[in-house]
Amino acid sequence: MLLSRIDNSSTKAYYHRDGLGTIIGTSNSTPAVASAQLFDEFGNWLYWDSNWDYYTYTGQEYDWPLTDAYNLRAREYYPEYGRFMQEDPIGNSGGSLNWYMYTRDNPINFIDPLGLNQCTPEEMQIESGMIKNITNAFYWSRSNNSSACATTTANLENYLDARLPHVSPGNPKKCCTMTDVGIWYSRSHMAGQHNWIKVECSSKCGDKEIYHLDPWLAAIVLTNNSIFGDDLYHSRGQPTGWWSW
Repeated sequence: MLLSRIDNSSTKAYYHRDGLGTIIGTSNSTPAVASAQLFDEFGNWLYWDSNWDYYTYTGQEYDWPLTDAYNLRAREYYPEYGRFMQEDPIGNSGGSLNWYMYTRDNPINFIDPLGLNQCTPEEMQIESGMIKNITNAFYWSRSNNSSACATTTANLENYLDARLPHVSPGNPKKCCTMTDVGIWYSRSHMAGQHNWIKVECSSKCGDKEIYHLDPWLAAIVLTNNSIFGDDLYHSRGQPTGWWSW
């Protein structure tokens, strides 16, 4: 969730959102209103001022001027038509025979941040469980012994990628995203970087599950049990840009 941003003049702005996560304005550190914007239920602009933000409807990125659409990861959503212009990559698994529909024409109650229609709480639990079970199998295979942390993390990423079912080539799973993250051991950035995998799962009902897979830590403590962390140390990690799915 977006909380704030700093522009190139070092001015900080704080985001304000409605019940669906739509950015309806920003405030500054005074505090005072810095910008305002308003949308209808399908994301069409009703009002904006000169300081409007690119993060808008349901907190997603507006692709103007390239398109008059929102970037929902797997697909582009066009609010003027209230539909996607590409087929749902998960097909009928999205819960509808209409592969172009946005939130089953119910944008007041649902959002679709991944462009993959709706993920039910049950589907989220199943998908997260698959990630954990496959990760456990990785440790039991002992394929992570005596390797550097970046190598061990890469081995687990390849292991997951080969065993988790893709909805289509290059597209993420329906409910969960996984990103390679890391942190420097020293503030001077002279020490090595520790890597792990951040898993974020969410459902149409607002259920969320966020945890971390730390394969190297499991290796150095000589255990075959995967490390599923949600502590402060792991939360400091930043995406490395090396791998995401």
